[in-house]
Amino acid sequence: MRHKDISLTYANQVILSEWIGRLLQEHDLTGFELRSVQHYRKPYQGEPTLYQLVITHTLLPMAVPPTEFEQFHSCDICGRTSRFLKHTHWWGKIQYREDTNVYYPHSVSEALKDFNYTAEYFGELRDAHRYVIISQRVYRLLREYKVKNWTAIPVYLVE
Repeated sequence: MRHKDISLTYANQVILSEWIGRLLQEHDLTGFELRSVQHYRKPYQGEPTLYQLVITHTLLPMAVPPTEFEQFHSCDICGRTSRFLKHTHWWGKIQYREDTNVYYPHSVSEALKDFNYTAEYFGELRDAHRYVIISQRVYRLLREYKVKNWTAIPVYLVE
């Protein structure tokens, strides 16, 4: 992890430093489990303990509209669907994509845990992943303890 508090693997698994794992446990946050991560070449050789953050709660689908998706992909074999939260724009001959906002019905707050997965998968189908939605409580805790290497984008609640 090289002095990072939080890291993301190529498979979109969240890895936490030991002190972040303890911090989350001490504050009785909900919607997750921690799994120990061992160095594959030297298990139990005194390396710092790392944790994989395993999200255990999934939210209901986003409010559509106003959430806007682009480029739906479906697998005929497994039935999984993926999409993009982006709008494609053209600037002359240059194509670029702009992220769109995420909206949930206000009723989702009744079932919200501190850590949540989206019901939707995003990205190309072969490596589609779900987004992690955190509560205000987690957001404030990470900011208060000056945790490095993470960002958050607001999610909007609508009637």
